[in-house]
Parts: sequence; C-alpha cells; structure tokens
Amino acid sequence: MKTKIITVATLLLAFAAGASARDKITSHFRPLYPTFGRNSKTEIEIVSGPKDVKMRNGGVPGKLWWAKSGEHKFKLTIQEGTGVTCDELIKRLKKLPEPYMQACVAVSDKGEDGIAIYKSLGGARAHGGQSYINIVPYVGALVVAHEAGHTLQQLAGKRHPNIMEMWKAAVLSDKISISDYGDHAYSEDLAEFALVYAVCLGEGPKTLEALKKLSPARFDLWEEIMAPQPQPNVISVDIGGGVKMQLVKIPAGQFTMGSRESTQEIVKAFELSEAFVNYLKDEHPRHRVRISKPFYLGKYEVTQRQWKAIMGSNPSFRKGDGNPVESVSWNDCRDFIGKLNKKIDKPGVKFALPTEAQWEYACRAGTSTLFSFGDDKSVFGDYVWYGRNSVKKLQPVGLKKPNPWGLYDMNGNVSEWCSDWHGPYKGSPQTDPTGPARGLARVLRGGSFYEDRPDSFRCADRYQDHPDFRYYRYGLRLVMTPAP
Repeated sequence: MKTKIITVATLLLAFAAGASARDKITSHFRPLYPTFGRNSKTEIEIVSGPKDVKMRNGGVPGKLWWAKSGEHKFKLTIQEGTGVTCDELIKRLKKLPEPYMQACVAVSDKGEDGIAIYKSLGGARAHGGQSYINIVPYVGALVVAHEAGHTLQQLAGKRHPNIMEMWKAAVLSDKISISDYGDHAYSEDLAEFALVYAVCLGEGPKTLEALKKLSPARFDLWEEIMAPQPQPNVISVDIGGGVKMQLVKIPAGQFTMGSRESTQEIVKAFELSEAFVNYLKDEHPRHRVRISKPFYLGKYEVTQRQWKAIMGSNPSFRKGDGNPVESVSWNDCRDFIGKLNKKIDKPGVKFALPTEAQWEYACRAGTSTLFSFGDDKSVFGDYVWYGRNSVKKLQPVGLKKPNPWGLYDMNGNVSEWCSDWHGPYKGSPQTDPTGPARGLARVLRGGSFYEDRPDSFRCADRYQDHPDFRYYRYGLRLVMTPAP
C-alpha cells in the first residue's frame, strides 16, 4: 500500500482548521515518517574494525567498529547473536541528517559503546543519554533520531543547567504538546521534537518552515541546541617585548541574531520606562546569521599592557597594566590594529575589530537566552562587572566567570568597539554580514563597569557612538583571521 505524502500547505491547513492546545505536532508530520531519510546526504565510512569487545551494558561480548562521517568520528557496537550486520546499522544511521552525527560522537567517549545494538534492553526499544545510545535489533532510524535528541539535550545541559526549564517555557509558549508521555514529560517532548525536526530537515525548507510556524519557541531553541559546539582551543601570540595576547578559536556556525523578546517584553522584564521602546527597536527583526569561517577572538579585552607594547603610550583614564585599555576611540583602535598587523607581519594573518555579528555569535556561545549564562539575573554578578559590584570602577580582565566558550568580560568592564557602522538590521538570513556601507556612528557592544541596569548587558543589546569619540568606558577586543 502506497503512503500518501501530505504537502506543506495541507499540513498547515489541517492545523489551522482543527488545532487545539492538545493537538500533537507529530500527527501533522507522521505521513512523512515512512520515507524518513530518503533525501539524506549523510555519508558514513568504516575506519577500523571489527574488534572483539565486552560491551558496556552487562559486559556482554560484541564487535566494535570506528566509523567516520565528515569530521565526525564515532563507535558502532553490536552484541553478538543479534543477527544485525554493521552495514545494516550504517544504513539506518545514514538516514539521519548530518548535524545528528554530533550525538554519535558524544556517546563514543573512551569506555563507551557509541551507537550500540543489544539483544534486549529490558523491554525498552532504546535508551539515549549523554554517554550512550542503545537500541534493539528491529529499531530504525526514527527511534535513533529520538534518542539522539536526548543526547543533544544533555550536552546542552552542560552549557545551560536550566535547559529543561527553558524547554518547559518553550512548550508553554507554543501551547501544543508532542510527547506521548504527557505534557509534563519535557525531556520526552524535547526528544520527540528532535525526531520531528529531523524528518522536516530531510524534507526541505518548506516543511521546516511549517514546523516553525506550528512551534516557533521550540524551533528556535532546538536550533540553538543543535549548533555545533567548539572544542576549546586557545593560542598565544607574542606581540612584542614578551607581551602576549591569548585568543580563543571560535567555530564556524549559525545563530539567531537580535532580541528574542519584543521591545515591550524587555521593558516589562527590566522595569524600564516606555521611553526605552524606541531605543530597543534596533535589536529587531531577529534573523539567522551564518558565520562561514572559524576565527580567533581575544580571550580577554585588550589590556593597557598590550596597548603600550604596540603604541608606546597608555591613554587610559584609570591606569593598570592588567586593566582593559579605555578612553580609546574607534579611530584609535584602527591605528592600533594597523601597527599591530605591521609588527606581526605573518602571511595570511590579520587582526581586526570583530564584526557585530561575530561579536554577538561569540558572546552567545551557542545560547539563545538574555545572557550567555541564561536568563537568571540572580547570578548576574558572577559573570559581569557593572555599576553595582564594580563601585563604578574599571576592573582587571578575567576576574569574573567566562562564557561557555571561554571568553571573559564579554559583558561588562568596558564596552567594546565593533567594526560595523551602526544601522538597522535587514532581517533576512545573512552570511558574514559586515553592516552598512556607511554611517555616522560605529557599533559598541557589551556594556560597561559603570552601568547599573542589567538590560544593558544582554547579548542582543546594541549601542553606538561617533568613531572619533573617546570615553573612559570604551575599549576593544580583537579578532584574528584566518584561523590556522
């Protein structure tokens, strides 16, 4: 019997006609399930194996192979006597979209089985967690996609301990359930959404857009969870006289730029006056941005010691070699960078101010929350130097906690110049945007040690000033490209 494939238009019409808060998204997309993976371009090759092993669950005998998909390397393990071949397991995994290979890597750490097939899991079809995805012989790619969702959820939990609270808020915002285990089984809801997303990803952009319309809050959060996470990689560059600059490797990737909240929601959340509504409008529309190449970004703001090593003088109002340099204009930063590049003089290596998109991408570090450490304002002072804990004084770099990508003082201490002219967002998906071609003011990001209001330190907050203007709250952080 042939399976009827429902068009995106039909899906949306069905939802509009008879949807309620109790409807399940899966019911709208289930007709696509039988053909899951038909458009997948995921390629997997065996690197080594088979090797005889004792498997993690019960120490039973099995065979282990190392497999590779692009840059992803992971284990495949099959218990003896299941009747399943390695080729059959690979065929199932090839149906998964390439981003889900991150889960395969995550469960392939030392001592773990990777993706493992067991004869029995005590009545369950599958289990998924941070260190395992176990399935039984008859289970197909759809179930693996669900369990990969559990794995990616737990990886995201390392960056955001409150990830399930964020998911709960997204479920309540969307007002539509998925999980067969009830509205309050949020981890199952997340894993089922991971499956639906995988199905829609395989069917193409129109089906993805349909899913986003049905469940906008979870769609955005899941895309952030799926974003590739960088492996910590810090390099040190000698800029002369034994003075060094540490930079963190930032991976290529995608993120949603701009404010998740409306202007009115921000005003209400931070108890601001209505006068701020117009000021906050330039954080919208929220839009997807692709950073196509990795780059290195300063682990810390440029210090006064580093500035003096290049310029021979220190313009800062409050002196201290370990303090960030301040009282520098955008044009001063341009002169500093020009002399730094001339001094380093390495083929293909170039220092610059980060673009506004690079800055927000690195600040968010894979998050979609108000701050890179979440939405919880009670821990604000652990990460940020601002007016209430700095006593309105500049502080040495690196004393607060870093963001998830190991960058210090991305919010607070000094506001950081970006390379862009300030202007309204275009709103369409963009790749490596550099801002308007001309303007009157340059962008600043991050807030300073002097401001009292937490809203000024949100990842999406934007500020601007004339490129000639020097201020004791303004400093910089450098990008180095290309990433070696």
